[in-house]
Amino acid sequence: MLIQKCNHCSEKFKWVDIIKSILFGFKPIECSNCKKKHYIAFSSRLLIAISIPVPLLAQKYLYSIFNNYFIFVYFLWVIFIILFSPFVLKYVIKE
Repeated sequence: MLIQKCNHCSEKFKWVDIIKSILFGFKPIECSNCKKKHYIAFSSRLLIAISIPVPLLAQKYLYSIFNNYFIFVYFLWVIFIILFSPFVLKYVIKE
């Protein structure tokens, strides 16, 4: 579980840059060293798209456990996914 490095020069991406990329619609990340643009891989987009609504699929069961706190728990889940996604997302250089 390491933050990805640049595929061209092996410069490590900054955690904050990856978070900004996620929050602004998966915009490309530019390497601070070699200036190559890295785009999020399709599999990583799919991973985020599947993991965000997982609690909604089990809403009836989770709502019975958390009662009136389901929205708060769901909000915490989304924050957790966003904060830890830089460790699992993959970026590629498109030629």
